[in-house]
Amino acid sequence: MLVRNLLSLQTPVKKLQLLHQPNQLRKLKSQPTEPKAEPSGQLKVHFIDVGQGDAILIQAPSQNTLIDGGDRGMTVVNYLKNQGVKSLDLVIGTHPHADHIGGLINVLDVIPVKEVIDPGVVHTTKTFEDYLTLIDKKDIKFTEGRAGMSRDLGNGALMDILHPTSPSSSHLNDASIVVKITFGQISFMLTGDAEKASEDQMLKRKEDLKSTILKVGHHGSKTSTTPAFLSSVSPKVAVIMCGKDNKYGHPHDETLKKLADAKVDIYRTDVHGTIVITTNGQTYEINQKQPYQYTPPKVPEPAPAPALAPAPAHETKLTVVSYTETVAQGGTASITIQGKANTQYSITVTYKAGPSKASGLEAKTSGANGKVTWSWKVGAKTTPGSWPIDIKGGGESVRVHFTVK
Repeated sequence: MLVRNLLSLQTPVKKLQLLHQPNQLRKLKSQPTEPKAEPSGQLKVHFIDVGQGDAILIQAPSQNTLIDGGDRGMTVVNYLKNQGVKSLDLVIGTHPHADHIGGLINVLDVIPVKEVIDPGVVHTTKTFEDYLTLIDKKDIKFTEGRAGMSRDLGNGALMDILHPTSPSSSHLNDASIVVKITFGQISFMLTGDAEKASEDQMLKRKEDLKSTILKVGHHGSKTSTTPAFLSSVSPKVAVIMCGKDNKYGHPHDETLKKLADAKVDIYRTDVHGTIVITTNGQTYEINQKQPYQYTPPKVPEPAPAPALAPAPAHETKLTVVSYTETVAQGGTASITIQGKANTQYSITVTYKAGPSKASGLEAKTSGANGKVTWSWKVGAKTTPGSWPIDIKGGGESVRVHFTVK
């Protein structure tokens, strides 16, 4: 047996190198094209809530298939037992990441499995090695899945593998096995973690992608579900399998927006829990009645510009515009000030003998321009010297000195 031969090698890398030797491959053979049988009975597809991972149980009328098993643990085993599943005709490990094949180890250990289909790419984790070891221990048929293969699941249920063609271990997500399950007029596109490169390849090969239900690739990451792929699949329902508050931010807003814009009903395991879709080949029912309603994130409004402080009201500082700096005894002196409009100002000229009582030194009120001018006669006997002129008004004051000769 292939896996037993693989186990004779020392490492998972060496084990899987054998898978790439053409004379050793055990591939599914495409069946000759036959008229599709009319569906009978019901097909049930369970998108099992395993947190941040995938696990999908397909219950055809006469066969049970499990695609992926989430991370290690008994979650999927317990779910299968609760559904009365005692054996599995087929298990598909879409790719070697632990959140897809980890739980398959527990399933393979306790539930009889007839066959495992796997992309057959090299991965050196302990999880992958344990998975291969158990397949050998249980002597389970191991098949390398490739695009173009198909399987009759009985009672009109058909499974077609659409991807991969030549998978590489350099990008495990794009090594994912992508299958389409068709039951009458209802179909399911199950994409594993396939990303843009895989979607582009399927589009280029002109695969029949149109499906009623899309299991969104890579947990709703923006790296999957390109506009062209989504348009080609044209689903009515999208199922996103991811863990609540997962560290990757799945599903990404870009993906949710594309689905919402395409008017696709969205269901999420992190919101709804396990999602079960039942079909008779004509119609389908979903155990969760209310789809997820996507609300685009609010774009933060730009912070308002800080309010500008109001410009201070223009305050006219009391200043002397001009004055007679030197005057002879008996001469005439004058002074002009700039102050506030319509404001009363007083003037005091002080000589050696005291404040002058000359005519013209009365208080005056400024006009609209704020200017006031005084003129007065210096007495013929005024003591020569430097004397102050004080002007007050509007809460301000100013002093200058003039000289009498």
